[in-house]
Amino acid sequence: MKNKRTKVKIPHGTNDLAALINNVYEKHQADGANSLLKMIVEHTNVDTFKQRIDEAMLHHKKAEEASREMEKQYAQRDILLKPLVKELRRSAQFLKSFHCENTYALCLWGFDVQESRPPKKKKVAAQNNEQQP
Repeated sequence: MKNKRTKVKIPHGTNDLAALINNVYEKHQADGANSLLKMIVEHTNVDTFKQRIDEAMLHHKKAEEASREMEKQYAQRDILLKPLVKELRRSAQFLKSFHCENTYALCLWGFDVQESRPPKKKKVAAQNNEQQP
């Protein structure tokens, strides 16, 4: 009977990878001296899998904690920034009304003042003519 072509998938997710490494390590330990993986000691040190995956997972947990802390810090930042942005807009509008003749004076306050053009008016009559046969 001919062997079918197969592919062994190695997971990419840290938790799935850790589970697989632990399973391989446990099987290797259970087989002891009869473990087939003893044959590849030259390039693979299965005996240290457990120690190395434990250390990697410790760093992974620290990274996840740091990520959660980062999200909390961003949320706190956003809570503080939201009213500041509203007040800043209100200030800009006030200064703009005060300097209505020369809005570029707001540059002195650090605002980026750019010239804007009024939006183009759509030709409603032209559109109506196109729709009629």
